[in-house]
Order: sequence, then structure tokens, then C-alpha cells
Amino acid sequence: MARLPVAGEAGSVIISANTDGTYIGDIKFGEAIVAGTNIIGAVKKDIVNYTKVVKYVALSGTGETTIWDPTTGTSFVITDIFVSATAAGTCTLRLNTAGATFLIASLAENGGFVSNLQTPIQGAAVNHILTAQASAATQYVTVCGYEV
Repeated sequence: MARLPVAGEAGSVIISANTDGTYIGDIKFGEAIVAGTNIIGAVKKDIVNYTKVVKYVALSGTGETTIWDPTTGTSFVITDIFVSATAAGTCTLRLNTAGATFLIASLAENGGFVSNLQTPIQGAAVNHILTAQASAATQYVTVCGYEV
């Protein structure tokens, strides 16, 4: 029969909790925590006080349209996406004009798409814009997030 590790021995686990009792992870004795991280992942130190940003655009043609042009020297970070359409078609979101496609939503007539992103999507580089392109009909796109 295997013996369970005792607290303080290499391989034993401490279960950590917030002051309100919610679980935040565990630490194994004998393992170092990587610098710049905490027990639940990387710490993003540049996001202390940020302003929520909501951007909206109505797409009425098939051309690529800018949704979000971040403040000079910053990059957008998308946390939520809302898309709706008056007719069937696709909506394509890109990181920068003619840049990398990161979302193609196939929409039904009077349909839509909503995503609360568990992992936010950050612009590829500072000063890059976020664009949208509809395949047909009128579409409405709203994105929420912040700038870093």
C-alpha cells in the first residue's frame, strides 16, 4: 500500500483558498512557483486599472470595416463578442486590416452569435486594429474588452 506524503515533504499538496473560502489552486511541496506567476497562472502586471471598452459597427456591405482602433501605443483585448444578422451569411473578424482571421461566424437569417471569451483575444501588436467583414446582408457587431 502506498504511503501518502506528509505536509512539508516533497510531493505533498497544500490546497489554497481565498479568504471567502473559494478554491484558487494547490501547491506541491518541493516545487518552485515560476517567477511572474501565481498558483493559477500568469500574472498580467500591466492590467491594474483599465477602462472597459465597447465598440459597435453596423456592416451594410461586404467590405472590411474597422471596429476597434486602439489608442496609439496600445493593443486591444477582446473579452466578449456579439454578432447578429438580418439575413443568412458569415461574419469574419480579423486582427488588423487583411490580417489573421480569428473568427468566422456562420449566421442564419435573423440569427446571431455571442461569446464570452474564457481566454481573451489580444491584438497581434500595438496599434493593430480589429476589423469585421460581412458576406452579405446587414450585420451588427459589438465587441467588449480593454486596451493594454
